Amino acid sequence: MVSFPRPTHDHLASPLKKKSAAKGLPAEWTGDSRGFSLVEMAIVLVIIGLLAGMGGGIMKIAVERQKLSETRNSVDQAYESILAYVDRYKALPTSLTTLGVKTTDAYTQDLYYATYAPAGANVCTTPGTYLQVNDRGTLKNNIAFILLSKGKNLCNQTGTSSPYQVLQAGTVTTGCPQGSLEYDDEVRYLDIVSLVNSACGQLWISTTFLHYGTVGEVYPTAQLAATGGGNYVWDQTGGTLPPGLSLSSDGVISGTPTSAGTYAFEVRVTDGIGRTARSTLSIAVNPATSGGGGGGGHGGHGGP
Repeated sequence: MVSFPRPTHDHLASPLKKKSAAKGLPAEWTGDSRGFSLVEMAIVLVIIGLLAGMGGGIMKIAVERQKLSETRNSVDQAYESILAYVDRYKALPTSLTTLGVKTTDAYTQDLYYATYAPAGANVCTTPGTYLQVNDRGTLKNNIAFILLSKGKNLCNQTGTSSPYQVLQAGTVTTGCPQGSLEYDDEVRYLDIVSLVNSACGQLWISTTFLHYGTVGEVYPTAQLAATGGGNYVWDQTGGTLPPGLSLSSDGVISGTPTSAGTYAFEVRVTDGIGRTARSTLSIAVNPATSGGGGGGGHGGHGGP
């Protein structure tokens, strides 16, 4: 009986198995192993989760920084618009809505704004009841206006009436409806003197020349003048007026000189908001028997 060799089935083996065998790979690395094991899949999912968590945290920080930047820009824009309004109208706006700029922060909250009383008064000439701001332990008086955003925590921790409290960022407060929160308000304010100097100009005495006088003759009434403010009050702070002459609180020099000579004296003017300026002036008084006119007095340019 003739026997035939048993046929092989290499022609039926998968290409992957042949390739693996040819390279001496383990037997289990054949075409039957085509995916990850459960353990490997679990590790991959954990790594993906960690990466996703890190990415989410980074994104959250970026969004918070963007909102803080937008909020600061909104507050700064409103602040500059207030100054521009005062420069044009010589009065503070009674409401932010009249400015024509964005009046909310990045958290869609209205900006808080308050001014001294009387609201809408001429800042150059009308004194008022000014605000106070306790800025991290330093009390600031004569504040014309305050502007703020409540920040990310949506709570006004600075206050809604004078004196306002500006705290160090991160200071924990307990007055918010949400409970204890870190202070994060964005605050801007300005004192009345700085505001008036910007909108109305520096206060200074513009009188530089005073007419001469003559002994025994009524002195030609002289009205001192100043610029940059209003509601002036005058007084003499140094030197000597010619005997017989006096300076009134409304800036009028009058009287009848009794002694010849040249007299130098310092005057001060105080405006309605408390700013002051000084200048040295002089008056020449001629003798009664001179028979002719003499020279006038001169004064320096007055300033604060």
